[in-house]
Amino acid sequence: MPSWSNRAPARGRTGQLDDAILSYERGALLKRHCERKLNEAQQRVDRIVIGADGAVTAEPAKLD
Repeated sequence: MPSWSNRAPARGRTGQLDDAILSYERGALLKRHCERKLNEAQQRVDRIVIGADGAVTAEPAKLD
């Protein structure tokens, strides 16, 4: 029977599909988590600037 038939997939393939979907969902959650952590870290990074008068100050780093 062709692979596109209406037959239910064999249990082994269903299990593999379920595992793949769970892995994808976990990956999506990890990606969002890492993006949040990176954004938080970027907001905390400061750049040290020495002015023309020799004064040292800190300003937010531009990491784009």
